[in-house]
Amino acid sequence: MPKKRKRKDIVRGLPPAFSAATPPGPLNVVQCPPPVPRRRKGPAPGTVDRYGKSDRALYSVLKRLMQTRHLSANAAALQLAYDNKVAGIGSEESRARRLAGRYLADTR
Repeated sequence: MPKKRKRKDIVRGLPPAFSAATPPGPLNVVQCPPPVPRRRKGPAPGTVDRYGKSDRALYSVLKRLMQTRHLSANAAALQLAYDNKVAGIGSEESRARRLAGRYLADTR
């Protein structure tokens, strides 16, 4: 049996002169203008105070709870929220956080 000669796999391409591809050159980078930021819809943040009056009406009750039961502002506000005395939507924890934060900001 005769030995088979191994052929080297050679991939032959077209010479550069006959290539249909464009010759490589410097890249042309297109600069896009920066995107225009969209205007925010609705009122500016911090201008609407939905529960300000009802929260301020609870300051005396909150202060009394803090003094008589020796609670922090957050714990007293949470107690009021669990008793459904804090107005608003959301969980009791979020309403208590709003009330306590407002109380601490107003008293400092």
